[in-house]
Amino acid sequence: MTTLRQIVDGIKVRLDTITDLYTYDHVPAVANFPCAFPAPPPINYRETMGAGVISMQFEIVVMDGTSAGHEQQLNLYDFLDWAGDHSIFQALEADKTLGLGSKVNAVVNGETRPLGLDEIGSYEAFGVAIPFAVVVTNTP
Repeated sequence: MTTLRQIVDGIKVRLDTITDLYTYDHVPAVANFPCAFPAPPPINYRETMGAGVISMQFEIVVMDGTSAGHEQQLNLYDFLDWAGDHSIFQALEADKTLGLGSKVNAVVNGETRPLGLDEIGSYEAFGVAIPFAVVVTNTP
């Protein structure tokens, strides 16, 4: 049976393939920038866990600090691009099983959501959330 922790680990492994990006498997209290991490997904245990199918909607949060002003905000576009060495979309879509086998199907879906300015620890950062759906079939 695939666990939530395995899914999060698989997401981090995919994010780790991106050059010049710090990645976390949790929402960091203090972070190096630019960074990305999966935010904990909302889970409806009565609906999501029924019939051996688990469906979750993650948000992959991408942030870059404000110390260099608008340049760091512009750097986010490289991570939001659909292709290239810094593309989060390309990294996540390159292995839709997250390395967990054929019972996992994970895809970027929907629209990105601007987070504007936010704080991690004592640092301000620009952020964007990328929607990422994961469906796991845990039937024998």
